[in-house]
Amino acid sequence: MDTILQLKNIKENNFKPFENTDIDDLTLFMLREIGNLDPYLRDTLINDVFSMFIENGVYQDRKLEEILNVLLDQEHLFFNIGHEDDSSVFKRSFSMLIIAEILRVNTKNNFLSQEVLKIVQQDFISYYNMERDLRGYVKDAGWAHSVAHAADCLKMIVHSPYVEKDFVNSALKGIITKFCIHNYVYINEEDERTVSAVVAMYQNGHVSDQELIDWLNDFEKAMCITAFPQRHYLLTNVKGLLRSMYFRFSKYSLSPEVMESIRQVLIKNSKF
Repeated sequence: MDTILQLKNIKENNFKPFENTDIDDLTLFMLREIGNLDPYLRDTLINDVFSMFIENGVYQDRKLEEILNVLLDQEHLFFNIGHEDDSSVFKRSFSMLIIAEILRVNTKNNFLSQEVLKIVQQDFISYYNMERDLRGYVKDAGWAHSVAHAADCLKMIVHSPYVEKDFVNSALKGIITKFCIHNYVYINEEDERTVSAVVAMYQNGHVSDQELIDWLNDFEKAMCITAFPQRHYLLTNVKGLLRSMYFRFSKYSLSPEVMESIRQVLIKNSKF
């Protein structure tokens, strides 16, 4: 049977593989085509089937760790890292989504060792700092969304049973770098997805009120560009992130002190 038809049938079967489904062959296909330029194949079929297989326990723990190791390699998460505006971003970004799904299952089953989680954290920071293709939705090719997918993964990492403090500090620093940019304006809710990760850090006790306040003040140091339109682009990105964070903290009745710090940074950088 044609593999794409097989994926369609599995999806229509409530994501349950059939008796004659060769799970190993299908998995190899999904790993190979995870960044396919056809958005229906990549997003609707491969990503959905892969995610539901992981969530529904189709893979044993040992197999999930094998898949994770593949996703973290140079042909997936780091495939042509540093390239901009080409098709390689789809393989990197959708590898990140499946990594996030494996980590989601690990928060329930705790099958990944501390050593493996440490590697995931190190690779995440390396990837996050090196990713240059920031596009959200790409005409004809669909979602690239590397920043949003990374945020989804970051959220799952900080829910893990083992999180290094150095990792949290590096991730927060990386967020400042990722949003204090002046060559691209985020328009596909990258701010909302990133705030979800920051809130998860806070709610899981990985960052204190004062550390968040200090982090918010660090945005001021990074916003030193004065040229137009570069400063306009930068401010649009940062203010979008901070507004999302303010209302999310308000929604969950979190830290009035942090909310006031957000408010002050926004006031300082508003013309109105």
